[in-house]
Amino acid sequence: MSNEKTRRSLLSDALGCGAVAALAGVAAFNNFGTGLSTARADHWDREKVHHAVDALEAARDELRHTDRDFHGHKEEAIHAVDEAIRTLKIALENE
Repeated sequence: MSNEKTRRSLLSDALGCGAVAALAGVAAFNNFGTGLSTARADHWDREKVHHAVDALEAARDELRHTDRDFHGHKEEAIHAVDEAIRTLKIALENE
């Protein structure tokens, strides 16, 4: 596989993982204040949110360092990832 194909595949994987992780993080955030989860569930929810932030930061770095513009969507994607990271960090601070 060529370096460009590998890079595109990694970017695609990172964005996909970041999106899934962000959704998992938002779901976890929605459960933090309910009082219905156990201590063990809270531990796993927090861990998932940390993984989501890590995945999103990796995806953002890939977007920032690629020369591709993604048909004019690069800046919008970076902004969306930044916003997801910011929101998940707020969730972690306010659990």
